[in-house]
Amino acid sequence: MAHILVVDDEDQIRTLIREALEKKGHAVEEASSGAAAVTMLRKAPVDLMIVDVIMPDKGGIETLIEAHKEFAALKTIVMSGRVDTESETFRRMAIQFGASRILSKPFELEELFRLVESLLS
Repeated sequence: MAHILVVDDEDQIRTLIREALEKKGHAVEEASSGAAAVTMLRKAPVDLMIVDVIMPDKGGIETLIEAHKEFAALKTIVMSGRVDTESETFRRMAIQFGASRILSKPFELEELFRLVESLLS
């Protein structure tokens, strides 16, 4: 299966996503900040990154931009519960900066699984 990096400043969200994806057979790493995520990517690239948009120190879009400078082919799901992920402006910006898919919080695990599988197949 895939090697996935989950980036979110909320411990509960990271744990929920990690445990759910591990049950599907994926190897999952966690980062609590964008800076930590970029450091982890440099040490061991992953197949997929799932990143929250709103985080302290380095937000998800900044993390996305930095990650894609070094890992242009990195598949990425951006997620948020505080940003209107349905707005055309946000969607266009996220895709322009490298997002492969966009996920609104709260989400059903089946929706997450569907997005992950669509990117990994």
